[in-house]
Amino acid sequence: RNASGTDNGGYNGVGVFEFDQGTVDATTINMGLCSGNSSNSLATGTLTVGAGGALLAGNISLVNVSSVAENASGSGTLNISSGAATITGNITKTTSTGAGTITVNTGSLAVQGRIGSSAIPVDNLELTDATLTLAASATATNVVVTNLTTGGSTNVINVSFVPGVTGYPAQFPLIAYSGAIGGVGFDNNV
Repeated sequence: RNASGTDNGGYNGVGVFEFDQGTVDATTINMGLCSGNSSNSLATGTLTVGAGGALLAGNISLVNVSSVAENASGSGTLNISSGAATITGNITKTTSTGAGTITVNTGSLAVQGRIGSSAIPVDNLELTDATLTLAASATATNVVVTNLTTGGSTNVINVSFVPGVTGYPAQFPLIAYSGAIGGVGFDNNV
């Protein structure tokens, strides 16, 4: 039922996984998976890697809404809070419906593939005293997000791989975001 007491036909699924010790090793992680035909359905997934925790994953889908029902949506949040995550594939939203967020606070995130895409960007990337490691690509921007926010005193971006350079000057775009950068920006922070 909604706030007015009428039945809205919606179903809400919530998944929360948090750890702060040991290693979680997964081939694929799907969060915010919303399917079926009930209107107003919502799926929410949150994965938090705390201090002392390490996440090893192939691919992460933050949001995957396959339902065509009215107002169906999903959201997925990857929180790295003083922990470390290594992703050998991509972090994406499978569908544009719903919100995907990545927050790295005093932790590290290494992604060998991409975060988001130009067709379906990840909604939010928030870096606070974070280390982000990316493998540069000659064909596409590594990180495509709608909102980029930085905080803390220093955020570090490491480049783990650079493709062969066939001519000079050579450019390898690492991060693309819409609008102005939020938080403290790039100056003296990244």
